[in-house]
Amino acid sequence: MRRKIAIAVMAVCLICAGAVGIKMTTAASSASIKIEAQNQTVKKEQEVLVNVTVTSDVLIGKLDSIITYDDTVLEYVQTSEASQAGASGTIHISDSYDSGTKTASYILKFRAVEVGQCTVAMDETVIEAFDYSDVMEAVSESAVVTVEKNESVSSDASLSQLLIAPAGMEEEFSPDVYEYHAKVGADVLQLMLSAVPADDKAVVTVDMPETLAFGENKAVVTVTALSGDVSEYVIYVTRLETSSDDAGKTQEKETDLQPETENEQTVRSEDVIQTEEQAVQEDTEAFIEIEEMVPES
Repeated sequence: MRRKIAIAVMAVCLICAGAVGIKMTTAASSASIKIEAQNQTVKKEQEVLVNVTVTSDVLIGKLDSIITYDDTVLEYVQTSEASQAGASGTIHISDSYDSGTKTASYILKFRAVEVGQCTVAMDETVIEAFDYSDVMEAVSESAVVTVEKNESVSSDASLSQLLIAPAGMEEEFSPDVYEYHAKVGADVLQLMLSAVPADDKAVVTVDMPETLAFGENKAVVTVTALSGDVSEYVIYVTRLETSSDDAGKTQEKETDLQPETENEQTVRSEDVIQTEEQAVQEDTEAFIEIEEMVPES
């Protein structure tokens, strides 16, 4: 009887040990995700490939990962791979392995769209073991891609046209002039702006307030060339406390009060002289006519 009890106790201990052993194996199972750029430095408009390698000490059954990147510097290029999809700074990799695997590799393709640095990193990941479907712990390494100017493409970051409404700019537009001024009345709340790049492949962005405040407002037009060169055009818009009509009258008054230039003075003097000569001539002609009308005595 004691022997049977001893055997039963040993069996229970073995079962417990086995259960503990499985749990320990699960806890010890881990995976490593390495993200590595094939070229750490690229030129703007060039493509760059990024390798994602998953390795584990046990068979992997499923992988579900979210990778992030700066979409202002790199643009993800969609592929025909069903396991990956991405846009707007996020890539989703989802895959399963029918027979299990200890290694899985993926290639992400990007296009460099802006000068700067971009980190491609793992944000979230769920890796399931193949044999027991438990979630495995995972550690990851990120990649940094540096985008430099590309001198082989257009560096033209100028504008060919810059217009605002309802008021025009005080200065005449020139591609080489980067600062302008304008005045609008109190009834003008919003400014309409049109900016056309000299190179149609350049990117134009506009930063200005949605609603104009009284006083000075700033509108900044940024032009980025394919090479990565950047130009900024700034328009200072003053919103007056009077209406547009009053503002126009005030501007006309200011124009009238401005001192005459030397040319204007010369033209005005010539007009006065011509007027005086014309008056003398008219008086002379009138005098002659009177003489002709007087009868001879």
